[in-house]
Amino acid sequence: MSLDRLAGNGGTYFCEVTTEHTGKKFSQLLINTDAVFTTLTITTSAGDSISALGTTAMYGQNLSGRTVKQGSLLTAPQGSWFSALTMSSGDCIGVVTNNQ
Repeated sequence: MSLDRLAGNGGTYFCEVTTEHTGKKFSQLLINTDAVFTTLTITTSAGDSISALGTTAMYGQNLSGRTVKQGSLLTAPQGSWFSALTMSSGDCIGVVTNNQ
C-alpha cells in the first residue's frame, strides 16, 4: 500500500449530511457522527463505478440500510477510491489522496 494513500497527502475534506460529494478521491472515510449512506460509490483503477453499499466482491462495503457508527473507518480497496457519497444522516471526514 502506498504511503501517500495511508498518509492522506491530499489533505482531508469535511462531508456534511444531505450534500452530494463528488469530484474528490477519498481513500478513507472517518465517520464523525453516526451516518447512513444513501450513495457510496467506489471507482476502480479501470474507471468503473460500483456501488459500495452492496456486497459486490472486493468493492462492496455491505452498508445498505445500515447505520455506520461514530469512529468507524471505511477504506476503499487499494487501486480504487470513494468517488461519490451522500448521507441521509451524520457526517464524515474524507481522506484525500493524490496517489491512487
